[in-house]
Amino acid sequence: MLIDTDKPISQTAFGLAVGISQPAVSAMLSDGILPDAGTACDWLLAYCARLRDIASGRDMTGELTAARIRKTTEEADAVALSNAIKRGEYAPIAALEDVLSLASVAVVARFEQLDGLIAQAAPDLPDAARQAVLHTLNGARNEWVRMTASLDLVSAADETDA
Repeated sequence: MLIDTDKPISQTAFGLAVGISQPAVSAMLSDGILPDAGTACDWLLAYCARLRDIASGRDMTGELTAARIRKTTEEADAVALSNAIKRGEYAPIAALEDVLSLASVAVVARFEQLDGLIAQAAPDLPDAARQAVLHTLNGARNEWVRMTASLDLVSAADETDA
Protein backbone atom coordinates (compact mmCIF):
# COMPACT_ATOMS: atom_id res chain seq x y z
CA MET A 1 0.00 0.00 0.00
CA LEU A 2 1.45 3.29 -1.09
CA ILE A 3 0.56 6.41 0.82
CA ASP A 4 1.22 10.03 0.03
CA THR A 5 3.14 11.18 3.08
CA ASP A 6 2.64 14.86 2.30
CA LYS A 7 -1.16 14.70 2.67
CA PRO A 8 -3.51 13.89 5.56
CA ILE A 9 -4.45 10.23 5.89
CA SER A 10 -7.54 8.52 7.28
CA GLN A 11 -7.36 6.68 10.56
CA THR A 12 -8.22 3.40 8.85
CA ALA A 13 -5.55 3.83 6.14
CA PHE A 14 -2.91 4.78 8.72
CA GLY A 15 -3.83 1.79 10.87
CA LEU A 16 -3.49 -0.54 7.87
CA ALA A 17 -0.14 1.01 6.95
CA VAL A 18 1.42 0.51 10.40
CA GLY A 19 -0.46 -2.62 11.44
CA ILE A 20 -2.82 -1.32 14.13
CA SER A 21 -6.58 -0.94 14.31
CA GLN A 22 -8.54 2.22 13.55
CA PRO A 23 -9.66 2.47 17.24
CA ALA A 24 -5.98 2.36 18.27
CA VAL A 25 -5.26 5.24 15.87
CA SER A 26 -8.25 7.13 17.28
CA ALA A 27 -6.97 6.59 20.83
CA MET A 28 -3.54 7.91 19.84
CA LEU A 29 -5.20 11.01 18.43
CA SER A 30 -7.24 11.48 21.60
CA ASP A 31 -4.14 11.02 23.78
CA GLY A 32 -2.21 13.59 21.74
CA ILE A 33 0.34 11.06 20.47
CA LEU A 34 -0.62 11.80 16.86
CA PRO A 35 -1.14 15.44 15.85
CA ASP A 36 -4.74 16.36 15.01
CA ALA A 37 -4.05 18.15 11.73
CA GLY A 38 -1.02 16.18 10.65
CA THR A 39 0.01 14.66 7.39
CA ALA A 40 0.73 10.95 6.97
CA CYS A 41 4.42 11.82 7.44
CA ASP A 42 3.65 13.69 10.70
CA TRP A 43 1.69 10.71 11.97
CA LEU A 44 4.45 8.25 10.98
CA LEU A 45 7.08 10.35 12.74
CA ALA A 46 4.92 10.67 15.88
CA TYR A 47 4.08 6.95 15.82
CA CYS A 48 7.75 5.99 15.46
CA ALA A 49 8.71 8.40 18.26
CA ARG A 50 6.13 6.70 20.48
CA LEU A 51 7.55 3.28 19.65
CA ARG A 52 11.08 4.52 20.45
CA ASP A 53 9.87 5.93 23.77
CA ILE A 54 8.27 2.63 24.71
CA ALA A 55 11.33 0.63 23.61
CA SER A 56 13.67 2.85 25.61
CA GLY A 57 11.59 2.54 28.77
CA ARG A 58 9.99 5.99 28.66
CA ASP A 59 6.31 5.58 29.33
CA MET A 60 4.12 8.33 27.95
CA THR A 61 1.10 7.22 30.01
CA GLY A 62 3.01 7.70 33.24
CA GLU A 63 2.37 4.17 34.52
CA LEU A 64 6.01 3.12 34.26
CA THR A 65 7.14 6.41 35.78
CA ALA A 66 4.72 5.97 38.69
CA ALA A 67 5.95 2.40 39.23
CA ARG A 68 9.55 3.60 39.23
CA ILE A 69 8.71 6.33 41.74
CA ARG A 70 7.02 3.76 44.00
CA LYS A 71 10.03 1.46 43.74
CA THR A 72 12.45 4.30 44.49
CA THR A 73 10.36 5.38 47.47
CA GLU A 74 10.23 1.82 48.84
CA GLU A 75 14.00 1.47 48.41
CA ALA A 76 14.59 4.79 50.19
CA ASP A 77 12.27 3.71 53.03
CA ALA A 78 14.17 0.42 53.37
CA VAL A 79 17.50 2.26 53.57
CA ALA A 80 16.08 4.73 56.12
CA LEU A 81 14.77 1.86 58.26
CA SER A 82 18.10 0.04 58.04
CA ASN A 83 19.92 3.22 59.11
CA ALA A 84 17.49 3.81 61.99
CA ILE A 85 18.08 0.25 63.21
CA LYS A 86 21.86 0.73 63.03
CA ARG A 87 21.60 3.99 65.00
CA GLY A 88 19.46 2.31 67.65
CA GLU A 89 16.47 4.56 66.83
CA TYR A 90 14.16 1.71 65.92
CA ALA A 91 12.77 -1.20 67.85
CA PRO A 92 10.16 -3.74 66.84
CA ILE A 93 6.66 -3.13 68.24
CA ALA A 94 6.82 -6.40 70.22
CA ALA A 95 10.01 -5.22 71.97
CA LEU A 96 8.38 -1.89 72.84
CA GLU A 97 5.35 -3.68 74.25
CA ASP A 98 7.62 -5.91 76.38
CA VAL A 99 9.55 -2.91 77.71
CA LEU A 100 6.33 -1.05 78.57
CA SER A 101 4.95 -4.12 80.29
CA LEU A 102 8.10 -4.53 82.41
CA ALA A 103 8.11 -0.81 83.21
CA SER A 104 4.47 -0.99 84.28
CA VAL A 105 5.16 -3.89 86.61
CA ALA A 106 8.12 -2.02 88.14
CA VAL A 107 6.12 1.20 88.58
CA VAL A 108 3.18 -0.61 90.20
CA ALA A 109 5.51 -2.50 92.56
CA ARG A 110 7.22 0.73 93.65
CA PHE A 111 3.93 2.56 94.13
CA GLU A 112 2.66 -0.27 96.35
CA GLN A 113 5.66 0.23 98.66
CA LEU A 114 5.00 3.95 99.09
CA ASP A 115 2.65 3.67 102.08
CA GLY A 116 5.34 1.97 104.18
CA LEU A 117 8.07 4.29 102.90
CA ILE A 118 6.02 7.39 103.77
CA ALA A 119 5.32 6.01 107.25
CA GLN A 120 9.08 5.48 107.81
CA ALA A 121 10.20 8.77 106.28
CA ALA A 122 7.56 10.96 107.91
CA PRO A 123 6.08 9.18 110.93
CA ASP A 124 4.56 12.45 112.18
CA LEU A 125 2.70 13.14 108.92
CA PRO A 126 -1.02 13.42 109.67
CA ASP A 127 -3.03 10.49 108.37
CA ALA A 128 -5.19 12.75 106.18
CA ALA A 129 -2.09 14.13 104.44
CA ARG A 130 -0.64 10.61 103.98
CA GLN A 131 -3.96 9.39 102.56
CA ALA A 132 -4.10 12.40 100.17
CA VAL A 133 -0.58 11.64 98.90
CA LEU A 134 -1.39 7.93 98.50
CA HIS A 135 -4.68 8.71 96.77
CA THR A 136 -2.90 10.95 94.24
CA LEU A 137 -0.14 8.40 93.66
CA ASN A 138 -2.63 5.54 93.31
CA GLY A 139 -4.55 7.58 90.75
CA ALA A 140 -1.34 8.19 88.81
CA ARG A 141 -0.42 4.48 89.03
CA ASN A 142 -3.86 3.41 87.83
CA GLU A 143 -3.75 5.91 84.96
CA TRP A 144 -0.25 4.64 83.98
CA VAL A 145 -1.51 1.05 83.92
CA ARG A 146 -4.68 2.00 82.03
CA MET A 147 -2.81 4.04 79.41
CA THR A 148 -0.05 1.50 78.81
CA ALA A 149 -2.46 -1.45 78.74
CA SER A 150 -4.63 0.21 76.11
CA LEU A 151 -1.78 1.71 74.14
CA ASP A 152 -2.01 0.85 70.46
CA LEU A 153 1.65 0.97 69.46
CA VAL A 154 0.94 0.41 65.77
CA SER A 155 -1.35 3.48 65.67
CA ALA A 156 1.11 5.49 67.72
CA ALA A 157 3.90 4.58 65.30
CA ASP A 158 1.73 5.58 62.35
CA GLU A 159 0.92 8.94 63.95
CA THR A 160 4.59 9.75 64.57
CA ASP A 161 5.41 8.91 60.95
CA ALA A 162 2.75 11.32 59.66
